[in-house]
Amino acid sequence: MDIHYVMDNLAQRFPFLLIDEIVEQTDTTITAKKNVTISELPFIGHFPTHPIYPGVLLIESMTQASSLLMKKTTPEDLLAEVEKVKFYTPVKPGNTLLIESRLVEKVLGYYKFTCLITCDGKKVAAGKVTLFGSEE
Repeated sequence: MDIHYVMDNLAQRFPFLLIDEIVEQTDTTITAKKNVTISELPFIGHFPTHPIYPGVLLIESMTQASSLLMKKTTPEDLLAEVEKVKFYTPVKPGNTLLIESRLVEKVLGYYKFTCLITCDGKKVAAGKVTLFGSEE
């Protein structure tokens, strides 16, 4: 699913729209893609002579992928918790990220996901995200 589908289903816009397309999706998993380019605003100050994509934006991309997965069951969601996030290798301009999210539990409107971000088959970041959503 292309950027138009992503934009139709996420509230975020530039510079915080961090998903470019959905590569694959089932009822409980999603794989999304993010192309990291040097023209993105975070690289102006993080860091000018050694650009590294901020970890907080990796967490946000996990959250956005998870949110896209939830859209079949809830129209709106809010970030409730982030836990056990680890960063393994820096992300640099020119990298293409695959963001995987798997729904592992749904209880009383809380949706819990395990997330993994890879680049060229190497682990970049992993963690857990919990979103709160109202069921339709």
